[in-house]
Amino acid sequence: MPETVRSGDVRRGAHSLRRPTPRPLLPRLVLLLPLLAIHRADAQEGGVCAASLNVKPEICANAPGEECDAMNANLITLGDDVQVSICLTSSSTLVGTNIGVGGVLQTGTRFEVALTCKDGSCSAMHESGILEYLGFEPAAGVSSNFLLQTYPGCTDGQACGYLTVSQEVEVTEDSTRCVGTIKARAARFTTTNNGLFYVRAATAPETPFLITDELCIPGLTASGAGTTTALIAPPSPMPLPPSPPSPPPPSPPSPPPPPPPPPPSPPPPPPPSPPPPRPPTPAPPPPPSPPPPSPPPPSPIPPPPSPAPSPPPQPPPPTPVSPSPLPPQPNPPPPPSPPPPSP
Repeated sequence: MPETVRSGDVRRGAHSLRRPTPRPLLPRLVLLLPLLAIHRADAQEGGVCAASLNVKPEICANAPGEECDAMNANLITLGDDVQVSICLTSSSTLVGTNIGVGGVLQTGTRFEVALTCKDGSCSAMHESGILEYLGFEPAAGVSSNFLLQTYPGCTDGQACGYLTVSQEVEVTEDSTRCVGTIKARAARFTTTNNGLFYVRAATAPETPFLITDELCIPGLTASGAGTTTALIAPPSPMPLPPSPPSPPPPSPPSPPPPPPPPPPSPPPPPPPSPPPPRPPTPAPPPPPSPPPPSPPPPSPIPPPPSPAPSPPPQPPPPTPVSPSPLPPQPNPPPPPSPPPPSP
């Protein structure tokens, strides 16, 4: 009876060989994919990395002249100095491992900084003037500057601005690198959120973070953003004014005041001054004596006539009062007696 040859058998002399049954192709490709990925990465001189930049605004506060303390960020009082430092860490890794990789901030990298947001996404700002801008200080070994300026999404020119890095800055995966500190002062209490405000910093889209680690395929970039919070304590309430003192108990009614004294009597008029003494009025001169009569003819001697009576004295006329008294005048001599008639 002839021997039946089955499919897959190959006769070789007296022996027969069975061909192996073909295996499915898909499971084999799945096993080969990791090897192909490693081979492709080796061909491009680097591994597959995930680029990420961690932006960390850090706030500290202190009373003027004291050391800045991060613990005071949640207990800022009006008048305190507030410092906002913009710091960075690379959170990029080699895919499939926990190996971190670093990169650089490219020259001209800009950060959009909003100082007084109402929420973490900075979709709204507090009223202007919560923080009073004092200045900016670049970090050691970093060339940077800060300019207050509005930008899309931040319209308060006193709380928004750009921090610009003017040289490459290396950022590693195992340390924090700060690029500058914004200095301000707590000037007003917020009208909402009970004094809570947010600070946000983010890389501008035109200057991303560049991965330069040799473990990664070149050309990877990343953007970063970060937010932190701080709290201004409400101002102390104004002290109440002291209460007025209690009124004294009512006193008994006082007696009516005495009547006012009568007005003083006017002084008596001075006695009239006596009129000045009148000076004696001189007597009028006597009339001239008549000439002696011519002798009569001789006649018998008559008896001697009686002497002629003297005229009565005339009262002196009144004289006006003169300012000064006149000296007394001597009395005139009496008139001479008429001579006796001749016989």
